[in-house]
Amino acid sequence: MEKSRNALSCNRGSLVTALSVFVALLIAGQAVTVYYVFQHQEKITKIDHTTKELKMENMLKKLPGSRELIRTPSKPKMSMASIDIPLMVRDPNQPIPLSREELRNIAVNSNEVGDAVHYVLRSRRPFRTFQTFNDTTLENLKELKKTLSDEEWMLFDSWLQQWFLLYLVQNPKTTKEAALIKKSIPTEVPVMTQCQLQASAKAQPGIFRPKCEDNGDFELTQCWHSTGYCWCVYKNGTEVPETKTRGTLTCNDIFGQEEMTIGSAAMVPDEIE
Repeated sequence: MEKSRNALSCNRGSLVTALSVFVALLIAGQAVTVYYVFQHQEKITKIDHTTKELKMENMLKKLPGSRELIRTPSKPKMSMASIDIPLMVRDPNQPIPLSREELRNIAVNSNEVGDAVHYVLRSRRPFRTFQTFNDTTLENLKELKKTLSDEEWMLFDSWLQQWFLLYLVQNPKTTKEAALIKKSIPTEVPVMTQCQLQASAKAQPGIFRPKCEDNGDFELTQCWHSTGYCWCVYKNGTEVPETKTRGTLTCNDIFGQEEMTIGSAAMVPDEIE
C-alpha cells in the first residue's frame, strides 16, 4: 500500500515536471518566433525602402538634363567646315530699317503718339517690321485684315470697338448736329397711313390692296387685277366718280383737267347785282 502511494506521487511529480518543461518550451518558442518575425520585418522594410530609392534614381537618370546624362560621354561628332553664311538676306527694294537710336530721336523730336509707340515696339523686338499703308483708311483696314490671322483680327476688332467708344466720348457733337442725328434716327414706331395699313394686310381672295406713294398717300391710279377694273382716286383714297373702267386710264390727265376747271372758275368775276 505504501509502495503504491510512493509510485503515484512519483508519477505526479514527473507529470508536473513534464508539463513545466513543455510550458517553458512553448514560451521559448513563442519568444523565438516573435524575435524572428521582428527581424524579418525590419529587413522587409529596408528592402522596400531600398527598392523605392532605386526606382527614384532610375527615373531621375531618364529625365533630360540630369547629371547622369551630362556625365555620359557623347559620341564624337564630325567637325563642319567653317563657311561664312549670311544671317539674313535683305530685299534691295525694301528701305533700310531705322536703328533704335534713330527711332528714339524721331520720337523725341516729333512728340507724336505714333512715333513713340513705334519706338517702344521696336525696342522690345528690334527685328519687327510693320506694313506700310498708302491707301484710304477703309482700304487699309481691308488690307490689314488680309495680313492678320483670325485670332489676331478678333483681338484687333475688340480693341477697335473700345477705341471707337473712346472716340465718341471725346468728340461730342454740337447741338445742331446732335439734333440732326436724333431726327435721322427713329426712336418710335412710325405711324402708318390708311393706304399703308390696307396695303400691308394679308392677301386674301376678294380683298382689294391699294398701291401707295412713298409718302403714304394713295396712288392716283388704282387697279384691281382680279376684276380687271381700274379707277382714279384722290390722295386720301376717295374714288373719282365715273372713272372706273377696264380700258386704258390716265388719271394724271383727269386731275389736270379738274385743276384747269377749278382755276378758270376762280378767275370768273362775280356777277354785279
